[in-house]
Order: sequence, then C-alpha cells, then structure tokens
Amino acid sequence: MRRTLLLASLAAFACGPTGSGNGTDTDVVAGDDLDQDGYTAAIDCDDNDPSVHPYATEVAGNDVDEDCDNKAPASASDLDKGDLIVSELLNKPAAVDQAYGEWIELHNTTDKLVDLGGLDVSLESGAAFTVDDGVTVEPGGYVVLAREGDLDLNGGIASDFDYRSDFALDDDRDTLTLSVGDKELDVVAFDQDAFFPDIDGAAMSLDFDHQDADANDDGQRWCPATDASESGDLGTPGAANPACDGMEDDDNDQYVAAHDCADTNAAIHPGATEAPRDNIDQDCDGADTLSGDLRVGDLVITEIMVNPDLVGDKDGEWFEVVQKGTSAINLHGLGIGDETGALFTVDADLILAPNQRLVFAAKSDPLANGGVDNVGWDYPASSLGLSNSGGTLALLKGLTAIDRVVWNTTTFPTLAGASLTLDPTTTTAAANDIAGNWCSATTHIGRVPANDRGTPGAANDACN
Repeated sequence: MRRTLLLASLAAFACGPTGSGNGTDTDVVAGDDLDQDGYTAAIDCDDNDPSVHPYATEVAGNDVDEDCDNKAPASASDLDKGDLIVSELLNKPAAVDQAYGEWIELHNTTDKLVDLGGLDVSLESGAAFTVDDGVTVEPGGYVVLAREGDLDLNGGIASDFDYRSDFALDDDRDTLTLSVGDKELDVVAFDQDAFFPDIDGAAMSLDFDHQDADANDDGQRWCPATDASESGDLGTPGAANPACDGMEDDDNDQYVAAHDCADTNAAIHPGATEAPRDNIDQDCDGADTLSGDLRVGDLVITEIMVNPDLVGDKDGEWFEVVQKGTSAINLHGLGIGDETGALFTVDADLILAPNQRLVFAAKSDPLANGGVDNVGWDYPASSLGLSNSGGTLALLKGLTAIDRVVWNTTTFPTLAGASLTLDPTTTTAAANDIAGNWCSATTHIGRVPANDRGTPGAANDACN
C-alpha cells in the first residue's frame, strides 16, 4: 500500500539551532533531546513535546504538525460539499481480474492537506467502507482507493487505501457517494445509457477542466481514459486527468460536441425529437426513425429456415430481412408475427442501412443454432414458431404489414435442412408473395459441409 508519508531528508525536518518549530524552546542545542522522544533537536521540530517528532502519527484538524513535515492536515470532517470529488474510476478492468483491478480516484479541490480518516464511501447497493486515519491527500492532489492493494495482483496500481473485496462497482450503472457522517461531499450516479463512457479496460475520466462536484454529475463531462496505466488498462490513477476531446458546445444546445452529431445546429442533438423520413438524424441515434410513415415494402423477407435438420426447430429456426428504403432506419418498435398479429416487438435501437440484411433467430449462439454466427436479433423461441407444414411470417408497423410471406408445403420448397430462399432477382414485397420465386438454399451455412443449407445475412443462392 502506498501511504502519503512525504518523507524528506533529515535536513527538511530540522528546526535549526533555535528550535523554531511547534514549541517555544529558543535555546535548544542541535544535539539535545530534551523531551526524550529519541529525536534530537536537529530534526525534532518541537523538542519540548515528546508527541511531536519525525514519524509521529499526525492528528488531523488540530493545527499541530506532529510529524514535522511542515504540514498540519485538516480533518475529513472539515470538508464541505465539493471539497473532495470522484475524478476517475475503473469499474471494468480488462488487464487483470475485476476482483483485483477496480479502483477509484478522489481529487482534493482545496488548498489544504487533508487526512481522509473517517471518510465514508458507499454504493447504491449499500456496500460501504470507511477510510482509515493517516491517508492524506495533498492540496489539489489525488488519492487512489483500490479494491486490491497487492501490486502483483492489481497490475501494479499504487494504492493509498485498499477497501474490502465485497465492495464492487457495477459494470453499467451505480451511485458512488462520499460522505462524512451525515454530510455528503460528492455523489456520482454513473450510467452508461446517460453518456458515461463504457469501454472495457478504460477508466471513466473526468475532464481536466471540469473538476468539480457539479460537473461530475454530467456524463458528458467524462470520457474514456486514453493513457496506459501500470496494469495495461487505460487510466491515470493518482495523477491529473488529461482533457477530454469534444467538450465544446458551439450551438449552445446543452450537448457537447463529443455527443452531438451536429454541434452547429441546435435543433439536432441526442434529446431532439426525430422527424421521420427526412434523411436527417435529429436525435443522433445513427439513423432516421422507423416511426411515422414506414411504407409497405421497405423491409422484405428474403429467407426463412422453417425446418432445420442439424438442430431442433426451437434452436435452429431463423429468418432474414433486407432493408429496401433509401436511408438508414431504426427497427425499434417493429412487430414480428403471424396471421394473428405481432408476437414480439423489437424493443431496442436496431439500425439497418439500405440494402443491409438482418437475421432474426430463435438462438444467437452458433453452437446451438446450427452455425449461424451473425444473428442480429434473437427472439424467444416460444414466441414465434415457423411451422414445417405451412404458416405466415409478417413484419408489422402497428396493424400494417410492411411485408408478409405465407408458405405451404404444396407450392413452396420446404425441404428439411434447407432454408426457403428468395431468388435474388425478385427482392420485393410483391415478388416474395409468389411461390415460384422461392427455392431451397444450396450453400451450406458458413460453408461448413456438416451444416444445414442457407445463406443467413449474405446474398441468396440463385433459383434455377
């Protein structure tokens, strides 16, 4: 464990022949040890007080320099809100195991040396620890609180205080609170869905120019660390953070350039309302919205595995759609169903570019689904069954069918172990209504001979 002991040379401790330290002995000779504490007046800054000498335990908040380092630390209880803040944290280490690699950096924003003894650090879960006496932080300085202090285990991160292993930062969202008694000093509620960075192996780093308790509430003022630490993960534990890129807000819409896809247009930002089909991404989600006037034929069903042979139906069923619109769309809200209506809905952002294919499958694991390794969306097998004997598959916006395929075993080629594949020259919502435009796939999935036949996510086999 690294302790902030700030030991200088013996000369730095010396009070000189007059003994002008904490005490009043004005005629002490340098070789004397009047208080019999084992330290001569040459290095004892108060040779009349045996509790004051180099290496003595410092008592915070009493304005006495017990250890003769010319600094009398304030107590954590003297701090007010914002005097001590969370400035960096690593909650998803990659170079070492999470049980050893997590750490939290605190920044002293005051001009006083502070002893952090009695500081409480807690999480939303109720997990908490209290910092021991003697852990000090320099004026404007930083301390590192680590889950594991052993350098061989934590990757070489020097720690000022090691907290117990059951205090674990959540991967995605958590609330970290610094307090002394009933007094809160800082609270950071990080959430990867609210601009806080989310990169394995990179610390969340508070921008250099926004080191205060208000700014660290805003995920936009944090960025992924870019400098390598001793462990190999990215971060600057115990040192000042570098500036984050894109902290300007040129259009004054309260969204910084790092998160605003058009920082010169105040009408475009992550909180804006999307206008459908205007080829403008108002809300910066990467696509124009699906909502509004999604038209019939914008999405086309091009391949259906109704009867897998290598694995069971509930594991190996899948289907493919292609986007035939003119701009990227978000499938959030798209309903998938049969002749009865929607059986499940895409309930998250799912961006599809023009002519891009997307595979929906009952299972996403290629070891379980027959080798399909590019599933874009997996659905509960219990919610949708693709019948071997014939059925309906529909893509729905509300009650409107954007595309629908109705197959049977009489006119459609429902061969076991081969997908129904739409001829690539007939990729429209009207053409896929015609049984003659469908055939059995001939290419093995992933081009592995042991797999069933189909081309999920790739161009279809031509029908002869």
